[in-house]
Amino acid sequence: MGKIKWGILATGNIACQFAEALKYVKDAEIRAVASRDISRADKFALKYGIKQCYGDYRRLAENKELDIVYIGTPNSCHIQDAIMLMDNGKHVLCEKPLSANAKEAEAMIQKAKENDVFFMEGMWTRFFPAVRKGMEWIAQGRIGKPRSLYASLGLDVGSKKDAMWRFNTAMAGGGR
Repeated sequence: MGKIKWGILATGNIACQFAEALKYVKDAEIRAVASRDISRADKFALKYGIKQCYGDYRRLAENKELDIVYIGTPNSCHIQDAIMLMDNGKHVLCEKPLSANAKEAEAMIQKAKENDVFFMEGMWTRFFPAVRKGMEWIAQGRIGKPRSLYASLGLDVGSKKDAMWRFNTAMAGGGR
């Protein structure tokens, strides 16, 4: 089997991090990138050695040679972007959070089933060695049956809070 041919939808910070990380995956290559601004797509393509770039997300979705597309668009766009890609037969890795709400997540999962494509949220912590070991121990009954889980993530944003999309509910950001 040849390399998995990736497309990247969007060119922001998280897409840059994804492109950097994909360099270390031996069976993967980035074949195309799309941005709403062709100059940003060109710049991204030059930086990461990508041959095809588009100033239109739909053109990337219609690219027949891509196997899977990473979605790095704003959270509020995930549902429309994922459905467009899946309707074009693309497997999808969608940046977290997957959706703004459960109804959107259910619609995306249903669309993946209808199109028989792989669909996953990019929740990287799931693959941490410590998390995998904990899941193994749970499956073995080694630590008993879990009854609850508490997790916390902190982000020091200081005075930038009002300007960040992460705190903008219209962009499917988190709670205040």
